[in-house]
Amino acid sequence: MERVEVEWRQSPNPIPALRDGIVIAWDFEHPEHHVVPNEGRTLRERNYLLIDVGVKIVNPCWWGESERGTWYVDLVKVEQIRSLYKVRDLYLDLIVPTDGRPYRMLDLDEFGDAIESGAIDLATAVDGLRRWHIFLDKYIHMPGKIDTQVGWSNFPPNKIVHLAGLPASAFNGAERAR
Repeated sequence: MERVEVEWRQSPNPIPALRDGIVIAWDFEHPEHHVVPNEGRTLRERNYLLIDVGVKIVNPCWWGESERGTWYVDLVKVEQIRSLYKVRDLYLDLIVPTDGRPYRMLDLDEFGDAIESGAIDLATAVDGLRRWHIFLDKYIHMPGKIDTQVGWSNFPPNKIVHLAGLPASAFNGAERAR
């Protein structure tokens, strides 16, 4: 396990994080005026970055009780500079319930608009779509299973289990890693 930092749109400053293999995790506490957490939850969310496919996943604190096991997935572009990981949102999103409901893809229109406007260049878009396909095949789609069967092939990914079990203090005490 190594201490790293993440630059993400949630914070103007790098966020202390931990890297365990292909997964980087960090905690982010939403400002009180930004969201209202679900009963029994705090404003603190643990985010996970799967470096191998370039996606960020989070179980949002503000989703209601019926969505407690639902995850939000962002396609991202990751740039590593020493121990700093700059994470840029590439607009494509996925909502993944873990109770048997189908996943829902979001913001394909925003992805197209970003390409059309030049906010995302063609090479980044093509790379992102290829990684998105790998993510879906590796973590979501289950060969031989039909959509009405509960469960995904590996979601939430087994690779986050260790980081998910760490206390918030493991992240809070992270000194600047650069």
